[in-house]
Amino acid sequence: MCAVSYLNTAPLVWGLEHTSLGDRVRLEYALPSVCADHIRNGIANIGIVPVIEVARQQLAWLPSTGIAM
Repeated sequence: MCAVSYLNTAPLVWGLEHTSLGDRVRLEYALPSVCADHIRNGIANIGIVPVIEVARQQLAWLPSTGIAM
C-alpha cells in the first residue's frame, strides 16, 4: 500500500501502523504522484492518490470513496 503522510490520511493508515494488520501489509509513504505511479506500475496494489492522478493515469478506483473537504 502506498499512502501520503499528510494529516488527512492519518485516520486511514493509523490501523495499519498500530494494530496487527500492520504485520500483513507493507505500507510505504510517498508523494501523491509517486503513489499513483506505484499503482500504475504494479509496485503497490492499493494507495491513496489524488483524483487528478486517477484520471490522468486511468487508474481503477472504488466508487464512493475519497477524502474531501
